[in-house]
Amino acid sequence: MSNLLRRSAVTAAVGIGFLGLAPAMAHADTSYRHVWSSSGPDGAKLHIRVAGTDDRGHVYYKDLYYTAGPNGATVRKTVTEAS
Repeated sequence: MSNLLRRSAVTAAVGIGFLGLAPAMAHADTSYRHVWSSSGPDGAKLHIRVAGTDDRGHVYYKDLYYTAGPNGATVRKTVTEAS
């Protein structure tokens, strides 16, 4: 009987610990970042993709393309944010 009581107490303590940490984990910053690049005799390319949330609940997404070559350079951006 004491083994069952001990297991129940440990399970309850772990459950209370998770409930106490849940709000902190929910408010943590979350992000994703991917960078890709290439270069060659005709120029260079860079692609950056970033998405995430901040601690105030704002959501953002950025998709950036940079290219450079013998005929010049270009930049293409897609940026969105929401609160």
